[in-house]
Amino acid sequence: MFGFRLRMENDSLLFYVEDDGPGFDLQSVQRRSSGLALVQGLARQLGGEFEVTRTRRPDAVCGFQ
Repeated sequence: MFGFRLRMENDSLLFYVEDDGPGFDLQSVQRRSSGLALVQGLARQLGGEFEVTRTRRPDAVCGFQ
């Protein structure tokens, strides 16, 4: 399963990307992943923030105000 959704929260637009994969250790991946660095850089250029959360479903979230 792969999905995405947009949600307004206060004055922010949140873009969620989620899947049912096994997840990953963010700290170890950040040291060797150019893909995550690219997404973080693009979010900064657009004035947003990028966050990966690990709850019952791992989410990657970009938020923009």
